[in-house]
Amino acid sequence: MKYGDLVRFDPIEDVVQLREADKKDEARRLVETYVISDGMAKNLIEVLIPHLELNTTLDKKGLLVVGNYGTGKSHLMSVVSAVAEHADLVEHLQSDDIKEPVKKIAGQFKVIRTEIGAVRQSLRDIVCGELERNLAKIGVDYSFPPADRLVNHKDAFIAMMNAFNEKYPDKGLLLVVDELLDYLRSRQEQELILDLNFMREIGESCRLSRFRFMAGIQEALFDNPRFEFVAESMRRVQKRFESVRIVRTDVSYVVAERLLKKTPEQKAMIRHHLGKFTALYGDMNERLDEYVALYPIHPAYLEIFEKLFVVEKREILKTLSRDVKKLIEEEVPTDSPGLLSYDHYWEPLSTDTSLRTNQDIREVIEKGQILEGILNRSFQRKQYLPSAIRIVHALCVHRLTTGDVSSPIGLTPEEIRDDLCIYLPIPEQDSEFLLTTIESILREIGKTVSGQFISHNDENDMYYIDVRKDIDYDAKIEERADSLDKGILDRYYFEVLAGVMKTPGSTYVPGYRIWEHEVIWRDRRAGRSGYLFFGAPNERSTAQPPRDFYIYFLQPYDPPLFTDELRSDEVFFRLSRMNETFETALRLYAGAREMFTNSSGSNRSIYGAKASEHLKTITKWLRENIITAYDVTYQGVTRPLVELAKEGGINTSGDISDTINDISAHCLAPHFEEIAPDYPHFSQVIRSKEREEAMKDAIKCISGVRVQRGIAVLDGLNLLEDGSINTENSVYARHINDLLRSKGVGQVLNRSEIIGGQRGVEYDLRFRLEPEFVVVVIAAMVYHGDVVVAYPGKKITAANFEELTRMSVADLTAFKHLELPKEPPIEVLAELFSLLEISPALVRNSATHREAVKQLQARVAGLIEEVVEAKEVLKSSLTLWGQSVLDESRKEDAARKLDDLKVFLESLQRFKTEGQLRNFGSSRADVRKQKRNLEVMREIGDLDKFCRRVAPVTQYLAEAERVLPDDNPFLQSLVEQKKALLEKIRDPETQKTKEFQREFERELNRLKKEYIDEYLRLHGAARLGVEGDNRKKRLMKSPALKAIRELSSIEIMPKGDLTGFEAELTRLKPCFALDSGALENSVTCPYCQFRPADEEISAPLENILSALEDRLDDLYNRWTQTLLENLSDPAVSANLELLRSDERKLVEDFMAAKELPEKISVEFVKAMQEVLSGLVKVTITRDALMDGLKGNGSPCTVDEFRNRFEGYIKSLTRGRDERKIRIVVE
Repeated sequence: MKYGDLVRFDPIEDVVQLREADKKDEARRLVETYVISDGMAKNLIEVLIPHLELNTTLDKKGLLVVGNYGTGKSHLMSVVSAVAEHADLVEHLQSDDIKEPVKKIAGQFKVIRTEIGAVRQSLRDIVCGELERNLAKIGVDYSFPPADRLVNHKDAFIAMMNAFNEKYPDKGLLLVVDELLDYLRSRQEQELILDLNFMREIGESCRLSRFRFMAGIQEALFDNPRFEFVAESMRRVQKRFESVRIVRTDVSYVVAERLLKKTPEQKAMIRHHLGKFTALYGDMNERLDEYVALYPIHPAYLEIFEKLFVVEKREILKTLSRDVKKLIEEEVPTDSPGLLSYDHYWEPLSTDTSLRTNQDIREVIEKGQILEGILNRSFQRKQYLPSAIRIVHALCVHRLTTGDVSSPIGLTPEEIRDDLCIYLPIPEQDSEFLLTTIESILREIGKTVSGQFISHNDENDMYYIDVRKDIDYDAKIEERADSLDKGILDRYYFEVLAGVMKTPGSTYVPGYRIWEHEVIWRDRRAGRSGYLFFGAPNERSTAQPPRDFYIYFLQPYDPPLFTDELRSDEVFFRLSRMNETFETALRLYAGAREMFTNSSGSNRSIYGAKASEHLKTITKWLRENIITAYDVTYQGVTRPLVELAKEGGINTSGDISDTINDISAHCLAPHFEEIAPDYPHFSQVIRSKEREEAMKDAIKCISGVRVQRGIAVLDGLNLLEDGSINTENSVYARHINDLLRSKGVGQVLNRSEIIGGQRGVEYDLRFRLEPEFVVVVIAAMVYHGDVVVAYPGKKITAANFEELTRMSVADLTAFKHLELPKEPPIEVLAELFSLLEISPALVRNSATHREAVKQLQARVAGLIEEVVEAKEVLKSSLTLWGQSVLDESRKEDAARKLDDLKVFLESLQRFKTEGQLRNFGSSRADVRKQKRNLEVMREIGDLDKFCRRVAPVTQYLAEAERVLPDDNPFLQSLVEQKKALLEKIRDPETQKTKEFQREFERELNRLKKEYIDEYLRLHGAARLGVEGDNRKKRLMKSPALKAIRELSSIEIMPKGDLTGFEAELTRLKPCFALDSGALENSVTCPYCQFRPADEEISAPLENILSALEDRLDDLYNRWTQTLLENLSDPAVSANLELLRSDERKLVEDFMAAKELPEKISVEFVKAMQEVLSGLVKVTITRDALMDGLKGNGSPCTVDEFRNRFEGYIKSLTRGRDERKIRIVVE
């Protein structure tokens, strides 16, 4: 069976040229041969067609078709443009799904196709030139204006389309451009910016006219890093273009449905053939349909080809056609899948001399050819040589997909097996067996080429072409490692261990692998100091001074002889169980480190990197195997580390050093218990490096600043009781207290009697407490009043305890001695307690001193709050009517007294313990001085309460002042009485008496009531009551007013009379709901918001209303008389004859009756307008009349005044028939 029997091979050997579609026959062929994937059909329906349609409201944009060389990009544009030009080609499309949607653009366009070559012209000149030439061919005469005369090109495109539409009114114009990206890449930055701006205008023109634009590019334009230097211009262009991508699935569809189309029978035969091999390859069974559709092309071929961005001008369909054409007459192998994978691309790639201009490609080709030559000459396992060659070819091709040819990225053995479908003669048809065989071939390749140009990344198990690897560093390291003796291996084991155990850079003892070390005593949560040795205890004596423990790591390869003295402070670790992985990694690490030491330049850095890789392997192995690899010896008993971990409940999944330290601490716990049985139990771990800060935190806590770690220290030392300092329950404080009290009268307890040590390592002599914790105990005792601690030049008592919080760690631990405090001043304290209203008996009885301190602090805290509040009141309150009730001198005196009181009260806050009371230093005079200060504070408080109590009434009256008019008699009286009240309240003797305050409130309430009465009086005059409101409504609805309104449309009537009357009537506001209760909380009427100061009240509204009623009667009579007088004028009577008979009768009846009709009809008004239409109304305002009469303002005679008047009248009537003029004064 030949390959030709399994596929209907239709080769794609020629690249489609866009201009071929200019000929209809060729366009038909292109349409018939184009296969459309589901994804491409979706792009056509959802993107291309909507943006090409002419008769939709979609915001049209330019179109970019994105596809690599040879993916069918030009073919797609040819098909779309052909159908857009020729409607009959729709039926030749291969996909029925898109025929109907494509009809929306079929035959709707005249099409211009062009390709851009290697030219220096601007994109604007190219496009405009092509448009001009091709439009002329179809009878459209249009030339674009020169670029230097254009503000923008959108107007030019619209003008072009206007010319086009005159010739083709029902068509659109489609411009199709191919190879646009190559052109844009060739442009300089400034040129490119102009080109991109022109592209944006092209996209805009698609929105504004029936012009459409479609271009083909090889890769995405807008997210292309090559154009990052013009990113802003790109973003602007992107807004006016839509992209359609031809992706790998589209190419796969073309390969399956055009290049390698198969009948159902052929697919069944391929499926049967491949089914024999699915068990050997990872994804073949799951992707079998894809393998069948693309057969004999491996799917991975297309995936890799798509990533070959280093290689330009790759034409995938032509390449696959060429590969398949070579196979078509060959027999399909029966013992292998017979698939073409991307290793076959190596031949055309390596023989294409044009590619060697790229240095990266040239290096990969050269190294690949070197490797192939070495394998052909020296590969020992000849049966696997073809597979080895294929693997090298595949690695070379893959190398060109990673962007950076030096990156450690390649193919795993599994990917090599599956991507190449390598088939080998193996005894078991099993994927894992095949994988193992491929891994052995890879190792054999590396061995044959001596590690040149092929590397293995241990982190991801990838093999890759390493173009920089011309020396086999691994072989050199292996060679050096084989020559190392056991002593050197032990040295490098300790070097690795130093990193794992996080030892400092320098050792504690020069020339010895000894470091200061710490483990955590788990039971007490405290760090213990000791030594870490890499080696045997023969060197123990070199580590001085002695510490709490000694941890030894013994040499695994050449251990020294020593005697285990079974000491309780020693723990030994032995690496007893090593496997090949560890030993190989350690050996290679040692070899790499040796080569690193003896090399220079770039080789040195490479050996250093190799050593780091092996170090990672060792560290990983130790982390994964520490619990099984190590044995631990303590007091002569050796046990596996895992056994001790289980016994101690130790977590071994974390850091290696943590595991070692926890195992050591577990073993040493009995020893720690023996040397310090009464050591504190802390609630959180406190390491040696944290001890000084923990001491400072504890002292802060004693002074009142809560710090969690400080609380943990105090709690561990039993210095806390209910959150407060109490030294009575602390065994450590009692011990120091006993030592001090055992001294004679006047004697002190020296530091050396509490703390001892050697060579800088000090402990408390009784409990093995570190000096920092001893200082915490002493600080608590000082605070509690138990002791006084002496430092050079000063003593710290409970009274000046705060000084301790400001001292350095070194100064704190360097105290000189302790001594007992003095007795407290009982009589002064008793007077203080009396002043603060606390029972003085509390301080007279030593048994109640603790309660005395508690009550004192509570009372002081409360008083300080009162003082602060009084100071704030003094600063911003104590005002009535916006004026202070205290003069400035009294305010300043009160402020001084309050400041003095606050300072005194704050000084009492430091006396928080019985011991601190002993150091109370104020005199009786100091205490008595505060009595007046306390009285002032209370007086201010009382005055503030009074001001707050009367403030609502004073604020009410202040608002009332703003409501009343200035000439109101009550307002003047209110201002005078307010002034008198303010003078009274500023009297320091009277203002604080209760009687005065009550009288003051009575006066304020009286004034409020008087205001309410006055407001009600004014409101009654300014607002209509119920009866008045009814009269107003009757007046507004009266027949007379209605008649006047109807007659106001007659030109000669004095409308100003009506307007003025209605305005005055409208100003009469009703309000009859107000009573005195409504004014209790509001100074104005809540219903009408009447403010007397804002409204001028000339007379009661009831009187004004009566006047308006009389005025309306007068107005009605005058308007009637005006009409009658004008109708009797000879100049008007002639018009009467011109009216219709019914209209004339209405006028004549009115003239005869000399009274207006009871109801003014529309017809009556119309008739009056007609008959009086010949009259001319001249309006004179009072201001205009005054200006006309006063002339230049100089005095004048009667005749002169008469002449002025007549002159003014003539100026108004000049050029008009005076008989028809009617003057109206408004």
